[in-house]
Amino acid sequence: MLIKKYLSLSSFYFFYCAILGSILPFFGVYLKANGYSTSLIALTSAILLASNIVAPNFWGWLSDKTGRRGKIIQLGNLLACFSFALLFWTQSYWSIIFVVATFSFCWQGLIAQFEVVTLTSIKGTAISYGRVRMWGSIGFVGAVSLLGLFFEQTSIHYFPHVTLCLFILLWISTLLIQDSTQQQEKQSSGGLLNTLKKPTMVLLLTAILFVNISHGIYYTFFSIYLEALGYSSGTIGALWTTAVVAEILMFIVINKLFKHLSWHFILLISLVMAIVRWASITFFADSLIVLMFSQTLHAFTFSAIHSIMMERIQVEFKPEHQGRGQAIYNSVCVSAGAALGAGIAGLTWDWSHSGTFGISTAFALVALFIAILSGLKMMQTQKI
Repeated sequence: MLIKKYLSLSSFYFFYCAILGSILPFFGVYLKANGYSTSLIALTSAILLASNIVAPNFWGWLSDKTGRRGKIIQLGNLLACFSFALLFWTQSYWSIIFVVATFSFCWQGLIAQFEVVTLTSIKGTAISYGRVRMWGSIGFVGAVSLLGLFFEQTSIHYFPHVTLCLFILLWISTLLIQDSTQQQEKQSSGGLLNTLKKPTMVLLLTAILFVNISHGIYYTFFSIYLEALGYSSGTIGALWTTAVVAEILMFIVINKLFKHLSWHFILLISLVMAIVRWASITFFADSLIVLMFSQTLHAFTFSAIHSIMMERIQVEFKPEHQGRGQAIYNSVCVSAGAALGAGIAGLTWDWSHSGTFGISTAFALVALFIAILSGLKMMQTQKI
């Protein structure tokens, strides 16, 4: 029974992130190969980002309101399959924008709701969240690597065929979800707001927002920075792979860390590692050894922090607010934070490449300071 549950949950993360590994690197290449303009490629990328800010809040509200989270995940992903399939028949500028907006809204918007399903399903079992979530990382790096070779040997024109197959497999994986028929408690927006207004929660979410701003700079310009420094494409790829491997390893061991260390202590350590990571890239990017080391810290700056937020949302938010709690984390802290980081980097990049990563370091430092304040506030609350 546990194996079946583990496989059903892991397969969703695997195929969800495999789709990411197909769309993020290759969708723009596919559009360019078909003669579409740079403005369309840029706009579709912006839509993919923007939908992950807006959509999770809609799906979170709907899931919390109906209490049928599993059925909504199945329906949304089925709609994503149909809407992506329209890519085979769309050719005009605005029709492609419509298709991208639709499938992205359904596909990306529902990951936050599946996080709720996962955490609820594994509660009280021997299954750890990290060992389930690591399959997403494996799916992403596997798709990027294998599809790169596949398109190189065949043609990028097969992109929609391969990606649609991944969407269908993702939808099939949702059919394995055990949908809860438990009646949801009466919705109370006041209860949700009360949780969000807690000083400790405000400080925690703010700290996570700031560290994701620093990641937005990294995601946008790390490869460009290395290329400008003369690193080869193979070396750049190896550095990204190092980060993903570190991410997977942390997901494997994070549950053991939670048993021996408090979540807040792990958060502080992770934010210190973020400062070290961005500072290393800022000042020592000419050293491959230092860069390899900095990439291993992705285990802390992403995996550990993400796992902490999963645990905190489950503890702090009532069951009827879990969907919207996940949506707020995903849309505001992660997606909007990364978007802000990308925007800031765009404004400062021509001023200074290393200075832009210095800004990442500053944001991580502020995040650490806010997290320390959060800990002090928790201590005061406990005394009261």
